[in-house]
Parts: sequence; structure tokens; C-alpha cells
Amino acid sequence: MDFLVDVIISGTVRGADAYCTPEEVESILGSGFVVNRGRNSLSYEYGSVDFYWTRRTSQDRWSGTWFGVSPPDPPPFGPVRAAVEVRGFSLRRLDSDSWWQPESAALIRVEDDRVHRVWAPHQPRPAKEFPSLNKQAVTHLRSATPAERESWLAKRLPASEDRLEWWRCLLATIRIREHERHGPDWPWLPLYRWALSRAELPPHEHALLFAAAVPDEAARVCAAALPPATAGTTPEAVRSTRIRRALLTAMR
Repeated sequence: MDFLVDVIISGTVRGADAYCTPEEVESILGSGFVVNRGRNSLSYEYGSVDFYWTRRTSQDRWSGTWFGVSPPDPPPFGPVRAAVEVRGFSLRRLDSDSWWQPESAALIRVEDDRVHRVWAPHQPRPAKEFPSLNKQAVTHLRSATPAERESWLAKRLPASEDRLEWWRCLLATIRIREHERHGPDWPWLPLYRWALSRAELPPHEHALLFAAAVPDEAARVCAAALPPATAGTTPEAVRSTRIRRALLTAMR
């Protein structure tokens, strides 16, 4: 159980996280894994632990997506939660069988009151839905003039307590319109850049979203949002380290 608690509060497996390269994971966890490889997907399976990477083309580097841990003997959730809280961390309930640790971004799957799976990193879906942010709305915005976009925004921007989730929903709605590959010629890029320029997001979140859409500018925008290196195992240190690792990975 101690191993599982460490995974939940650190978002790593003995120091290996989803931002590691395949070579880094092997150097930390060893070579005793099974490789599953597709054209643009790769996984290392260490029995109850697996790491996953993807890439856009065969010329691109592997990019870590997530890792998962499936304990062979699933422990009771109650003691695991208590041990996490003793370490100064908390778990947020997402639904009847899922819990989330915000600082490490670890998702815990609970079945029959036992922990069956842990994934990291995981970003929960927005808690609130905004029906007006749909395909029709973003299609209209794509062809709108700058003045029309600002007018649309002024009429729909919600109260301050809902704005962060609203901006995340708008950006996600634009991102799913990627029938063509992201890059300089992505037809939705002008609208996406406009939305990012107006969005009220944490600096690191803004940088990661921008870097994913405009890889050529990833180093610049991520470097500007990079937090200082932080040591320790407090919740804030874990959160800062995770953000720093994500930004450094996006800068590669």
C-alpha cells in the first residue's frame, strides 16, 4: 500500500513520470518490460505498471501521455485515502468510482471499495457545462471579424467564478475541430490564438495549450511560464514540480 500512496501523492513511479522519455523510464525502472509499439504509439509494460507515449509522425519524438498502476492485490480505498491525507494531501471525488489528487494530477479508480487503478496525469472534465460553447458557435467565430469576436465575447463571458472553466471549455471546443494536423497551416489556428490571447488561465496552462498548437513557439512560451525548481514533498512542491516537468517536456 505504501507504494501506491507514493504514486498517488507524487504522480510518479519511483521518480519516473509521464514526462519521461522511454530511455529515462528504462534508466529508472530497468529493462524488464514488454514493448507494445505501433506506428505512432509506444508502451512499456512492467507487469502492474505501464507507460505510454505517442507522436504525430515517425519523424517526431515520443511524447509521454500517461502512466498507469494496477495493483495485483487491490487494497481497500479507506486506508489508502487515510494514508494520503496523513501525508498532507487530499482527494477530490469526481464520480461514484473515481477520485483525483489535484497536486499530482493522479486519478484513482475505485471498484467495490478497493483501489484497482491509478493514472497520471489526469485533468478532470470541467465541473460545469456551457451549452452555448458548441460547434456552431466556434464555426461562427472562425469567420468573424475581430470586432465581431469581441462583441460575441462581451455578451457571453460569465461571472468571474465561472470564467476559468468557461475558457477551458471554449478552447477545448476549438481544439476538437482539428480535422487537419495542428501546425502553422491549421485553419483554426487564428481563432485559437485569439482565444488564448483573451483567455484567463494560469500561466503554465496557457503556455502548454499554446505550445501544443504552435510547436515552433513552444520553447519561448514555456520558458516564460517556467516556475523555479522546487524541492520537497509538500503538496505545493509536488504541484510545482509537475508543472515544471510538463513545461520542460513541451520545450524539447
